[in-house]
Amino acid sequence: MLTYRQLHEEQLRQNRPGMYRDLRRHGELKEYLDGIAQEACEMHARVVRQLAERHPYDPTAWHRGQEAWEAWLNRTARDLVLHDLILVPDQDTERAMRDGYTD
Repeated sequence: MLTYRQLHEEQLRQNRPGMYRDLRRHGELKEYLDGIAQEACEMHARVVRQLAERHPYDPTAWHRGQEAWEAWLNRTARDLVLHDLILVPDQDTERAMRDGYTD
């Protein structure tokens, strides 16, 4: 499984090649990706904690048990981190989002 750092690097390489090249050329790519990875891990932990507070484990609601609840917390946190921090839209998609176009 790819780490948040690896995923973000691949997203940059594919969707923002100019930014990726500039970061590499100036020797800033490692520091940038390390910062993203740190922020992603902190966000993941924060989201898990907030979800657990808002949706505490209830054995009557989670028939598969506490492990299923914990897996749900982690999946949900991962999805939010990916959406908000890791995935990098290409320039056309970003322009459409900025201009208010939606699919």
